[in-house]
Amino acid sequence: MMNIHAKSTNRFLIFSIGIFILIFGFQCRTDSGEDRNPAPADLIPADSMVSILVDVHLIESSLKVIHTKKQDNEHYTDSYYQSLFEKHHITRQQFVQSLDYYERDAKTLEKIYENVIIELSKLESQAR
Repeated sequence: MMNIHAKSTNRFLIFSIGIFILIFGFQCRTDSGEDRNPAPADLIPADSMVSILVDVHLIESSLKVIHTKKQDNEHYTDSYYQSLFEKHHITRQQFVQSLDYYERDAKTLEKIYENVIIELSKLESQAR
């Protein structure tokens, strides 16, 4: 059985993801046909971004639950994200550049986040 705090955290997480999709869903590409959003050389594929972003949201949720002093939280944040990058065999720069790229491609970002929500929902079901 999931406790009340975990349920509210999950609802907050799903709500946050929804807001994120709405914000970036309204971005438009230019009509000129010119590619103003060139992909970085080491772009993380969309399917890999799904699992990375699932982990990002789990990290952020965990950090909200920890509620420690700010400097402790910064230590945990750095540690968690370093573990994330190692787990997925990526660099911080590669992650940031890939996320920036997808943020400028609203349709792809929306598809990525639809899959992130599906994966987080599966994890929530397993936790019950």
